[in-house]
Amino acid sequence: KYDEHIKTQEKARLEQEKAQRELEKQRQEERERQEKQRQAELERKQREEEEAIRRRPDDFKEALLVGNEAIRQKNLDTAYKAYAIALNLASELEIEMPEGFLENISKACENHEKEAMRDPKLLNYLRPIAAKGNITAQCLLGRINYLGGNQLEGLRWYKDLANKGVAEGLFYMGESIQNKING
Repeated sequence: KYDEHIKTQEKARLEQEKAQRELEKQRQEERERQEKQRQAELERKQREEEEAIRRRPDDFKEALLVGNEAIRQKNLDTAYKAYAIALNLASELEIEMPEGFLENISKACENHEKEAMRDPKLLNYLRPIAAKGNITAQCLLGRINYLGGNQLEGLRWYKDLANKGVAEGLFYMGESIQNKING
């Protein structure tokens, strides 16, 4: 009986080890399946990102075209939104803005000064151009700041313009003095 009992215990131990090996095998297969899924998902995301990168220059051109057409139709809301997209893409892709963009974005910013104040890419685009003496960029920065809520910064740009004899600078400097006198 003792030998029978030992054999039964040994048989139970072997079956338990077999069950543990089978369970470990199933766990390993599940880990491998999950890893394959994770890898497939990473590859899918990478393909999507690569496709998006390939499309971005076309999206940039499309945004410029939409903005230009909106300017021609005097739809400044659409123009502003399209140019904001173009600026974001240009910043990501390190593309220079085309000639005439500054004049168009200046028109598109009408009634969007507060939004423009919160758009660092637009401000970062304009500042170096304005610092080089570009009057359109200086006027736009003056307007964005003055009407967007940072009147002191706006007046600083307008003062520079007024000193150069630029009408918009003279107008806003005069207006700020008039507002100060009238309280």
